[in-house]
Amino acid sequence: MCFKFRVDGYQKSFSLILVLVISLTLFTAKVVSSDTLSMVVIDAKNGQELFSQNDEIRRQPASLTKMMTLYLTFYSIEVLGQISLDQRVKISKKASEEPPSRLGLEAGKTETIRNLIRSAALRSANDSATVLAEVISGTERKFAEYMTLSAKIMGMENTQFKNAHGLTEQGHYSTASDMAILARRLMMDFPEYYHLFGKMFTTVNGNRIKNTNWKFLKTYSGADGIKTGYTQAAGFNLAASAQRSSGRVIGVILGASGSGERTKRMTEMLDMGFSNIQNFPNEIPLSAINLRNLSGKNAAIVSQINSFPPPRTKSIILQRKFHTIAIRNFTEVARPKIFQRPNSLYLDSTVLSRIENSSQLLSDEKDHLIHVGFYYTISNAERDITKVILSSIDTLADSKASIVDVIRENVKGYSIEFEELTAAQAMKACARIRINSIDCVISLR
Repeated sequence: MCFKFRVDGYQKSFSLILVLVISLTLFTAKVVSSDTLSMVVIDAKNGQELFSQNDEIRRQPASLTKMMTLYLTFYSIEVLGQISLDQRVKISKKASEEPPSRLGLEAGKTETIRNLIRSAALRSANDSATVLAEVISGTERKFAEYMTLSAKIMGMENTQFKNAHGLTEQGHYSTASDMAILARRLMMDFPEYYHLFGKMFTTVNGNRIKNTNWKFLKTYSGADGIKTGYTQAAGFNLAASAQRSSGRVIGVILGASGSGERTKRMTEMLDMGFSNIQNFPNEIPLSAINLRNLSGKNAAIVSQINSFPPPRTKSIILQRKFHTIAIRNFTEVARPKIFQRPNSLYLDSTVLSRIENSSQLLSDEKDHLIHVGFYYTISNAERDITKVILSSIDTLADSKASIVDVIRENVKGYSIEFEELTAAQAMKACARIRINSIDCVISLR
């Protein structure tokens, strides 16, 4: 199991937008033997990872597969002009026999592309996904090949599709990291369709269809998509996005043991993403991709594409300790009045409400740590230790502090690390530290 977080892209500005972090005990999905959750959260504006765990392990994506089915449908409509929203297409026997979740399409009858899109996106209808695949590529098998080749062009290096709906099939796999690339593509390349994923319900032929992602959309502030998935082999999966004043993040979870855990983990992970988002201020737009040579019913020629998505920065944190700072003898002092609103900063009331109630929402396991600042010398790091401790004495008094060696954008430096913190302590400490104009990043041990 691998945990990663980023300290590159550090800036000296500070933020009050602090949110809840990943809870401390990582559950093993009962449906996936001995594997823990695969999770990743990225900054939507530039694709940078904000947190990840097991994000490159190949797993069954379940109905997250439909994100690619829908992407290629939008591409066929808007770029290739092969089909149109109000075009009626015939339902095949194969599509009509797909197992639930389904719209209930009958073989020999027709349905509009518009309704097939709606039902595939919100109800996660397997029969609708199969029809879309057959319309675009002739057969679902050829469409799956088209999906896989398109994934490679997008930079999804560990993905292979065998069908259009995501039902369990040997050789059908992806990773959390690859699904995040796809989710960002779907959002950025087809914004005119993306709003569909944030609807609580839609109507198909007079019937109201509820979004399978309704619970997350209803409970998480700023959530506007994207897709749920479940099979017995895959567990409970979710690709989600949310936007707040500090920016937009995209998260993917594969292999949760239930819908409740899936929602809870995504909530915690996106909160961590918003907490760390200021480390990556630059916007990196996606390069255009060309799928024309892949889209024909008989064509399987990969275009030579020079503009792939930008590679993710692989900066690292080296866990070599230089010395431990004794801070347990500090006297308890009154809490600094650091939650007063500075005139220059926007205050997210939802976030602050969570901060004040965090002790009731998070685990008491001391499994979190924070990294404070980026310093070119040990002496500079030592200079700020007292200032940092006093800014949040009630949360850091019993922690273990060390100066650690870090690398940021190929430059060696140092950071102050505080270990043995609960989630609430880490969150509150970073909120207070950042208000004092010192960078702070939360992670798991």
